[in-house]
Amino acid sequence: MSDAYQTGAYAQANPDWHEADAPHKAAVLAEVIHALGWSPRTVVDVGCGAGGVLASFVGDAREGWDPSPEAIRRAERHRGEHLSFVCGDFLATSRHVDLVLCIDVLEHVPDDVGFLVALRGRADHFLFRIPLDLSALDVVRPRRMLEARRSLLHRHVYTRELALDLLERAGYRVDHVRYDRVPPSQDTLRQRAVDAMRRTSFAWWPDLTARALGGWSLVVAATPDQSTSNR
Repeated sequence: MSDAYQTGAYAQANPDWHEADAPHKAAVLAEVIHALGWSPRTVVDVGCGAGGVLASFVGDAREGWDPSPEAIRRAERHRGEHLSFVCGDFLATSRHVDLVLCIDVLEHVPDDVGFLVALRGRADHFLFRIPLDLSALDVVRPRRMLEARRSLLHRHVYTRELALDLLERAGYRVDHVRYDRVPPSQDTLRQRAVDAMRRTSFAWWPDLTARALGGWSLVVAATPDQSTSNR
């Protein structure tokens, strides 16, 4: 992980640590869990950031892990009877839980395949959220990808196909896939118009819209593929 998470540089570039998006993301994850009939009792959020997603989540025992002291300092305000936070690396433990959340994390880690392989044996079920930062519009106008690399510290860019292939190569069986788009953070007339255009196009041509215009993420529910457990 980059030193920017420890030094406060990431927090300076992203002052709210994306907390405004947390309720939306948590609601989408809850919909997926309900659709699949999962009933996790122990939930760990790996790369929990400021803790907003996990705080909005339901579970008998919820624990957030993040390598950034600043992120955990912010997350501590959510601490409760069944909710705690740890500054450190969950993979350094031998813990096994019902469900691992990995929300907007894979694009940050240096070795996405190695990270996923190491994580695979730590839970019965997994929920990933993966930004799709590679689209036709991004290739023609790469400023958004550069901004994601510079301010958001994204090391990798994905399409739907690349993201699903990554999970398969790392030994996961995909159980459910859906697109997600967080509403614009600044509710200006231009942003509303652009968002409406994207969503109208998406309603008719979801895959094509994501590939052409970008601005979407992929939410994936997965379980370890037992046939690859010895990889």
